[in-house]
Amino acid sequence: MDHNDCHFVGRLTKNPVFYPKGRKGDAHCTFTLAVNRVIPDENGPTADYIQCVLWGPLATTFVEDREMGDEVMVFGALRTSRVPLGNGKVDFRWEIRVEEVEHGRKSLKNLAGRPVETKATLAVSRLTKEFSGDAE
Repeated sequence: MDHNDCHFVGRLTKNPVFYPKGRKGDAHCTFTLAVNRVIPDENGPTADYIQCVLWGPLATTFVEDREMGDEVMVFGALRTSRVPLGNGKVDFRWEIRVEEVEHGRKSLKNLAGRPVETKATLAVSRLTKEFSGDAE
């Protein structure tokens, strides 16, 4: 039985990078997932950093909704590629080709909502300026 199926749960180490066109013409994004190891080493908890690529329309919505620190669960397949080093040697690169993604918890810093201007917030802002001596 041959299977190339994996899933990981981790946090984004930085914002996903979006590419509108790939080699095959499809939009895609790349990101790195920090996945905690089950058994910590002698220095405490450690993580593995896994390169991921997500293709198609899912990539667009993923980039719009996810930011550094957000939790994500990915389902996909492990892919290897050979990269010539130029001196006759070849290096191997590993990545997860993500087929499905589940959005987990947002990072606390990403939960802070942006202020919405309403009549009440504009009035408070005007009064604050007025009483602090910053009136225009």
